[in-house]
Amino acid sequence: MSTSETRIRRMARADLDRVIEIAQSLKEAPHWPLAAYQTALDENSEPRRVSLVAEDLETGVVVGFAVACMVAPQAELETIAVAAESQRRGVARRRCPPHPSHSSHPSHPSHRSYLRSAH
Repeated sequence: MSTSETRIRRMARADLDRVIEIAQSLKEAPHWPLAAYQTALDENSEPRRVSLVAEDLETGVVVGFAVACMVAPQAELETIAVAAESQRRGVARRRCPPHPSHSSHPSHPSHRSYLRSAH
């Protein structure tokens, strides 16, 4: 699979089983409980988090994910993982689309952020 066959989108509750499956299959990935991912998806939780998945466009299967903690003006990547069968294919290097609430100016950090694999 090439990077053109995946898309980055917001994580949904329906993705959580697959996200946990990916994390548990990788010894290097943090093994968060379901409640931690649910909190990450809660738009009212503090600190605010951005949770994204990489989805294979052909199959619709989630092949990776990332969660970042947002504390203005910075963000900290808390976890990132790519399924073993999808690693080394550029999935974690996909450019993230800017969040709608972010500045539209090209120099805004959201326009320069990339997900990077820890592998």
